[in-house]
Amino acid sequence: MTASGFAMYARLSVDQSDGFRESSGVRQHNFFVSAAKQNDSSRIELMGFSAHERTAQSFLAADAGTLKTDLRFNEMSPLELDSFGYDLAQLQYLKALSPATNMTASVYYQRGYGWYRLFDDETTRDTLRQYGLDGLLIGSMVTMSTNHGPIAANYGLNVNEFRREHTRDVVFGADAGTRDYYNYGTKGELNAFAKYTWNLGRTHLYNDDQLRSTNFHYHGDVAIAPIRWTFFNPKVGARYDLTPASCRISACCCVATSTAATVAASSWRPPGRPLPRCGFAATPTSVRTASGRGRSSSTSTTLPATLPARRRSSFTTSSRC
Repeated sequence: MTASGFAMYARLSVDQSDGFRESSGVRQHNFFVSAAKQNDSSRIELMGFSAHERTAQSFLAADAGTLKTDLRFNEMSPLELDSFGYDLAQLQYLKALSPATNMTASVYYQRGYGWYRLFDDETTRDTLRQYGLDGLLIGSMVTMSTNHGPIAANYGLNVNEFRREHTRDVVFGADAGTRDYYNYGTKGELNAFAKYTWNLGRTHLYNDDQLRSTNFHYHGDVAIAPIRWTFFNPKVGARYDLTPASCRISACCCVATSTAATVAASSWRPPGRPLPRCGFAATPTSVRTASGRGRSSSTSTTLPATLPARRRSSFTTSSRC
């Protein structure tokens, strides 16, 4: 740290391996940077990294007879690759508002993206498809903590928006250059909490309250109405220290409630296409989850048209020495 309160750190990492099996290996790199400025009653920090990895795939097993003659045999083609990257950045501001009150505010950005390629048939290798995804998360968070004698309080608010796209393209074969499908989903979230603690000698009372609202929108070949949930989770409890050292007994009561989430009813038609390994296709009456290597095998689960409001309560006690 310099005399003016500025500090910075950076790191670059690079790794490459050829792999034991034929046409296998990985290349990856990562760059990390952190910078901060310290003032008398505040601090501002910037942190982030960018990383990328490219892999030649070799996850299919060879039979025992092949291994006797060639331990390095790889059934997969050198064209079956994957390439994925991840970026993250956060800007944070910390401020002491008073000797008893602190505030933190931050904004953050995350992105995960990439693709992988597989032949439809490992024997004929006539059609090579690329399954892609691109996810982006942007949000902001503000927290505040304060202490007034035996009472401590913490407050927080978090808002974020997430979006992820799914694609499948033919990159080799008779239909090279065509796109099989494109869809994307978005999820917005608002989360607020308040926590209070009251210390009365050996007795400690506390209360936690959380309000969370989230909504999901799907955009693709299948018409799905937006899905929304709102949760409110209050919790109250007490703890008593049997000895000044570490023996204690505590009790807690929790109540969790959620509003109804409605899924609009509409006609369903089969997508008629294999599903990507890292995605899903959903309808008002079913959710299909990809399995295997991104090919057409799948499982389905029926969803009701309306998800009712729910309420859950619990009471717990514990002791520790």
